[in-house]
Amino acid sequence: MQTQVVTLDVLKPIGTIVDLSDSFNARVGDKMTPFQLFITEGGVAKDLKGMHPELEAEVGNGALRNGVAVMAAGAKGVHWVGSTNNVTGYNQLTLAFPAELFPQSGFCYGHLILANDAGVRETSVDIWFQVLDGTPLMGLVADHYDSELQLELAKARNANDQFSQEMRDTYNQQVIDAQNAMEKATSDLKHLAVTTGSIQAQIDAKNFVTFDKYRHEIEIISEMIEAKLAQMNLTPETFPNATAIQDKYPKGKAGLFIAEDTGHKWIYYQGTWTDAGVYQGVGVADRSLTALKMKQLDVLYHVVQANPIVVDWDNHQLVIDKNIFLMEDKNLIELSEGKYAWDSSYTTVYVGYNAESLRFDFVDANNVSKLPDNDYFIGVFDSYSKMVSSLFKITESTNVWHDGTKTLIQNSILPPLQQAICTATDDDIHVDFVKRTLTLYSTIHLYSKTHALKVDPGTFTLNDKGLASFIYADWSDDDKEYILKAVPEITDVPDNGWYLGWIDYYRKSSYFNQVGTNSTEKIKPANLTIAGKITVDFENKEIIFPRNFDGFNFNLKLPKDYQHPVRVPLKVTGKSDNGNVYYLAVDPKNADHIEISSDYGELSYNCQIIGWVNLSAHYYDFGKYGNSADLASQPFINQKVTCLGDSITSGGQTDNGGMAISYVDYLETLIGTKPTNAGVSGSHITKSAAGRTDSFVERVESIKNQDAITIYGGVNDFLFDSPLGTMTDEATTQTTFYGALKYLVTRLTFNNPDAKLLFITPMKADKYGGTYDVNGNVRKNSVNATEEDYVNAIKEVASYYSIPVLDLFHDGNLNPYIPAQNTMTVDGLHPNEKGAQRLAKTIAHAINNL
Repeated sequence: MQTQVVTLDVLKPIGTIVDLSDSFNARVGDKMTPFQLFITEGGVAKDLKGMHPELEAEVGNGALRNGVAVMAAGAKGVHWVGSTNNVTGYNQLTLAFPAELFPQSGFCYGHLILANDAGVRETSVDIWFQVLDGTPLMGLVADHYDSELQLELAKARNANDQFSQEMRDTYNQQVIDAQNAMEKATSDLKHLAVTTGSIQAQIDAKNFVTFDKYRHEIEIISEMIEAKLAQMNLTPETFPNATAIQDKYPKGKAGLFIAEDTGHKWIYYQGTWTDAGVYQGVGVADRSLTALKMKQLDVLYHVVQANPIVVDWDNHQLVIDKNIFLMEDKNLIELSEGKYAWDSSYTTVYVGYNAESLRFDFVDANNVSKLPDNDYFIGVFDSYSKMVSSLFKITESTNVWHDGTKTLIQNSILPPLQQAICTATDDDIHVDFVKRTLTLYSTIHLYSKTHALKVDPGTFTLNDKGLASFIYADWSDDDKEYILKAVPEITDVPDNGWYLGWIDYYRKSSYFNQVGTNSTEKIKPANLTIAGKITVDFENKEIIFPRNFDGFNFNLKLPKDYQHPVRVPLKVTGKSDNGNVYYLAVDPKNADHIEISSDYGELSYNCQIIGWVNLSAHYYDFGKYGNSADLASQPFINQKVTCLGDSITSGGQTDNGGMAISYVDYLETLIGTKPTNAGVSGSHITKSAAGRTDSFVERVESIKNQDAITIYGGVNDFLFDSPLGTMTDEATTQTTFYGALKYLVTRLTFNNPDAKLLFITPMKADKYGGTYDVNGNVRKNSVNATEEDYVNAIKEVASYYSIPVLDLFHDGNLNPYIPAQNTMTVDGLHPNEKGAQRLAKTIAHAINNL
């Protein structure tokens, strides 16, 4: 394939075919040979960023007659799609066609297409070039063949000529190689003879060193070097100047000596003192570097500024206000006030400041090295991402409020007028940016050197026009009291008005003298007293507050009984309801309801934000009071959980007079909800024949519509001889331990189809005979079963129904046979407070992992 650089203009008249035969010829079998094209549009380089080339063509016999391509029957259609990797410059394409694109010889006629990333074809050019046969033509221009016979005859002649030429070239090369090899061998033999004679002459003259003599001489030289190094002082001595060195050692001295005035090192060499150049130490001399020297590597100055530098992205300029300084050592350099623009074609701008010419220099990312050496490096500004890297405080021009006559940096104090000392705090003043009202919740007092006045609480209507309000205190229209008034321009504030501050409706921010800012970006979160977490019921569109909650600095007046979570429907109180996203807020002064809206700006400004909910994403965020991430560690927050059990679950007084403490009392903070305690002292899992009606199977029907249920029992069945039964017992059987376990599972899942179940085995007991007898042997009860038999029955049934088991018997970390842990029980069986807390942590971990 022959190639050279080709320029194509995509604005040529329709029907124009560009003949590339003089610039580019393909050959059957060619693969991935690069072909460079430069694309123009009306003679101007076309930007190819984000584009890729495609070729749709026919390959075969044909002719280009009067600018029209005529392809013969048998031409084969081909299609090739490139990628953005083929764009190798601003308007440059480098094509690399695969071999499949040239299936036969003849001509290639088709469309070179430019398409974007979405596959949309933006433009194309019709091209024509020759496809040669796979047999090389040695650079000759091949004739065009109109018949297959002529083509095959030409191929045969070309192949024969090429084969003959290759044979001649191979023979001639082999002759030349043989001659060269003979000449080199002759030269090598002559050189070897000369070298051998020279060596023999040295041997005859005994002019050589033996190995023993060489080793002896090396030892002598090593001793001399060590002796000389021992005499030298490798730590340099420092003197004020070179004269001082020579005065101190007029006859010289071994070592290194530094002249402080020049920083040069001096050595005594061949009887004279010699300047050996600048001393290169391991450190850097004090004050030897300046910010100018290091500007390309680091910024060594400090920043002192009363106002930020303003970057105006739209106009490609920096706006420098007064009192912006950089400080190097003790030198204070003020940046020149004004507006400084950079080339609008720059995407990333590197900025330097020249303190001598009082100007800013701007270069793009490709010319950083051209930033003048005597510039101080100010920073990097990227107009695409709006990112800035600088030591200086930078703000965008959109954050600067302009009233037509002056520019005021956001939150800076306005001209003083008749300002007064104000007793208000930002809790007293609240702005509603939508209604354009200002509310005082407390009386504020204003003081000047000669006067004092007060403004009583109330809501004041502000100006309904303009982008801003300038607030001042003045007499009411009836001259009875001072009230707050507002005007849209600072110049409209009366000279005798008591100026307080301003409100910017565009950015929803404000500033009041001696009070502070009051903007939507700084809305304070509600202060709640809360035990547990706030969650969301996405299915029923309800906010769920835990049972114990209230406002810390206000009374949140929601209906609550302190026993059950409170559900608040997600119904908007305003106008905006998009059915998906909701913002929630409360008014500390009127907390009888929660404001809910899909429009953040619609909430009253004096409300405190509680949080927000996104229904479609199943996400909510109430800050420290709860968010969706909490459910990963506590999936049952504010949900219904029941703990079914015996006296270890119920707690209460034991038969030895002790007080058992229930682990359920400590679960609320660990799992995020207060469980229902369904424990009964002395209860068996199995229905008892002794007349009791409080067994697990007899109480199971009362447990309904729960989200999680724990079943903790079995120790009474072991201690008081419930029949064990077998795994073959039916699920309707209530009088054997196996049958009762199956019955529990079937009834609980029937009445609580969405609930998750957890079996908890009994732990070892040291009461009523205990797990072991007095000799430490495993004890069997009157039905010849050990406690472990009941434990294994629980695990076997749970496995059958795929229900998880917390095995306290084997892995509970609470065992009354360990003396230190027996103190965590009141009688060797029932936990005391410490034991209940330990047990609660173990059970909570299992619940949270259901």
